[in-house]
Amino acid sequence: MSETLNSKVRSYNTNNTSQQNLSGGCDYYRVKLNSLHRNSGDMNDATYTIHGVFPNNNAKLLNGGWEVFLEDFNLPNNSNTPAGIPINVSLPTLVNVGKDFETRPNQGIQPTSRVAGVYTDTSRGTNVHAYNTQPIGRGSIGHSITPQQLFQGSLTVTLRNDAGAPFSTNNGNFVLTGVAPTVVNYTATLLFVHRY
Repeated sequence: MSETLNSKVRSYNTNNTSQQNLSGGCDYYRVKLNSLHRNSGDMNDATYTIHGVFPNNNAKLLNGGWEVFLEDFNLPNNSNTPAGIPINVSLPTLVNVGKDFETRPNQGIQPTSRVAGVYTDTSRGTNVHAYNTQPIGRGSIGHSITPQQLFQGSLTVTLRNDAGAPFSTNNGNFVLTGVAPTVVNYTATLLFVHRY
């Protein structure tokens, strides 16, 4: 006894295709900041407007994962941040607090939005605080971020010392020491990587 095999070819439907690109590729967005160009806040809590950097109408940008690297940071050392005092750079509205942690006095281990520590760079002379940059490659792992916040068009960068306290400023800016204080601005480069 034999059975009849019934078959049917289903027509192609784009709704059944995957929206994820499985090629393992990545895209990057490099954002260069100058604290004199901040939209609001002061040197310790600067907010920048970044409308138009990330195409928020593209839903595919929510697929995969997002990371951020501090590629470069410079601040003149003869400001009122003494040599040898580290500057901790944080992105409090972006960094996924479920991924990065640090110990704190009498508090155990806590989530942190810190992305890098900046120290005096003697290789450039004694006149700058600079981030000790490392080569960033495809295999490098940055700090996990929440992409939805990127698409809001606002970026907050905070600077703190090792105790978590802000630095002293004059009218919201670091100042050079001397008879006639001069405003000092920091420059920083953030590299945003979208892995899909």
